[in-house]
Amino acid sequence: MVGEMDALKKDIDDGLTDKKHYEGAKSLVLSILEHYLKETGEIHMPTVVGAAAAICGERALRLCHPEIYKASSQYIRSEDVENLVFWGDEESLSLTEIVLYFSSAKGGFSSNQDWFNDIIFRTLAAFGGDLFPALSTPEDYFLHEWSPNAQPVFRGLVDFISANHDIKDLDLVNMLATAVGTMIEMAEDIEGDCNDKDILVQLAFEIMYGCACIPPVIDKVGSR
Repeated sequence: MVGEMDALKKDIDDGLTDKKHYEGAKSLVLSILEHYLKETGEIHMPTVVGAAAAICGERALRLCHPEIYKASSQYIRSEDVENLVFWGDEESLSLTEIVLYFSSAKGGFSSNQDWFNDIIFRTLAAFGGDLFPALSTPEDYFLHEWSPNAQPVFRGLVDFISANHDIKDLDLVNMLATAVGTMIEMAEDIEGDCNDKDILVQLAFEIMYGCACIPPVIDKVGSR
């Protein structure tokens, strides 16, 4: 595992050498924390991590399938999405690898293919229903707000970060995964009972993939 993480660190450092990726991730993380602190008077880690993961999942879907942004179908299963989220390829890291690196979680998830397949299968089982795919985290880690609600709230900010830092396409999605991992890494510094980073990683991956299988949430004025 140590050798894997050393190689992963080098790949990430090589791929995210530009400071703008870290600045963009920091801007999003701080904005999410500020929003939920203002709205609820607390920082509930599962909720803020879920929000960041939902934003990342939306952009992953939009990157792989721009046409789904205006489609009316409820769910989509895509090999491109699954490769981006879980498996990566010879030229790029998966989003889960980036999250694991920045969160410094200790669960050894990076090589757990069965776990990723379980997330995929449970998500597929929800196709055709009215509910978000079931989460496998402990009940204490259930969210205080439905994570996809964060999509329209922070969509404009993500667009601003993209334009301001000239981060686009795959780089933008990787920046959002950096934000998810950074948010999880902060858990140990936030007061509360739901700060186990391994469980938060589990939650983030389930929400990220779930949100990469459903069309983005429409905002209050009916636009996406």
